[in-house]
Amino acid sequence: MVWHIRKVSKNDTSGYKYYQGDDSKTPNGDPELWGSYGSRATYTSQAKAKAVSVDWNSPDWSIKAVNENAS
Repeated sequence: MVWHIRKVSKNDTSGYKYYQGDDSKTPNGDPELWGSYGSRATYTSQAKAKAVSVDWNSPDWSIKAVNENAS
């Protein structure tokens, strides 16, 4: 199975954003943790995805570890 981390604003004003990993950078070299589906970081288990240090309880975002193979 393949897992990724995605977030969406709790007021539904944005589309999905996908966690890219701690080492993802903008062209200027600034950290860019969230991006498109094509640049997402993947994990081999839900536990590994959940071990990532993101604000899982953000008041503004709904953040989940998602199984890509689930229908």
